Amino acid sequence: MEETGNEKETVEFKPNPLKAIAYSLLFPGLGQIYNRDMGKGSYYIVLGFTMIVASYLVIPIFIYIAFLFYCMHDAYVFAKNKNENENTG
Repeated sequence: MEETGNEKETVEFKPNPLKAIAYSLLFPGLGQIYNRDMGKGSYYIVLGFTMIVASYLVIPIFIYIAFLFYCMHDAYVFAKNKNENENTG
């Protein structure tokens, strides 16, 4: 919220789909947290970290890469849909 004099103006967050992809590329779940979807973002971070640790034991790295691309796609679609819904609603 920004205060201007005695008025309080609420500025709604509009996520950038490309920034969401970039954050998800850094680490799974960061794009979801950027989109302010904390529950899903936290879950993906824990799952991503678990996959990295497990990849040293059993799970091949290509599963982690597939999960990374899924997180990037999910963050992009969420941000794009949120922006479209705000423009039409």
